Amino acid sequence: MLPILPPLIRRLPSRPTKIRRKEPDEPQTTVKLSKKGVQKLP
Repeated sequence: MLPILPPLIRRLPSRPTKIRRKEPDEPQTTVKLSKKGVQKLP
């Protein structure tokens, strides 16, 4: 008789990642821009 196995773990579909995977020849560091001193338009 065959043994009873648990169901396979399937990864559910989800939202795509926000950060794009960069190619090896692309620079890995990114500079964040601050909004300090930015004025709202009236």
